[in-house]
Amino acid sequence: MQENEQPPRIGKAACRTFEEDFLSKVKAMRTFVCDGYVIPGNKPFIVYRIDVDHADWGTLNMSEVAIQEWSNGKVVREKFVY
Repeated sequence: MQENEQPPRIGKAACRTFEEDFLSKVKAMRTFVCDGYVIPGNKPFIVYRIDVDHADWGTLNMSEVAIQEWSNGKVVREKFVY
């Protein structure tokens, strides 16, 4: 899992730890919706609209694109661009 051009987090445990920490610090969630997606083969692109208050990052009001790569029914790479 990777955020923009930051180094990717490697391994399921590291990705889960990051997500659990992020979600534990969400103080208010006004919007978190999928606005659309494209699934060309094993590389789906998913567009999210997010409006949350985060304890560390402040107000996040943005659109984000998740670019995934799937293999054998599992996500093997995911990059978030916002």
